[in-house]
Amino acid sequence: VSLTSGSFTDYTGLSVAISMNTGEIAHVVATISVSVATADDQITARITRNGTAIGTEQACTPNKSSTSGVNMVMAIAVTDAPSSGTNTYKVQWVNSTSGARTIYSVRGRIEVVVSQNT
Repeated sequence: VSLTSGSFTDYTGLSVAISMNTGEIAHVVATISVSVATADDQITARITRNGTAIGTEQACTPNKSSTSGVNMVMAIAVTDAPSSGTNTYKVQWVNSTSGARTIYSVRGRIEVVVSQNT
């Protein structure tokens, strides 16, 4: 999966639809492994529910100087109390760096655990 866009884009394949009952909460965790060209590239990711961003965006910037590429793993987590019915959770990401440099990802995962709100 690759991304050059400067606006949030769905991460292909990181989507899950789940049926929720009244009083249930969803614990959503996503991880993505990313590769950037230079150390000043910044990736921002977020989780959406039914197309609306929820929780806090996570930004990731390498902390070392390199001109040959840097690999990182990002993790995002949110606890959500949606309305009952089917809810679709997705990961969106963006290259927050100015310019049109491409970022890559070879692995991503999203998990949703549902529990009773106590």
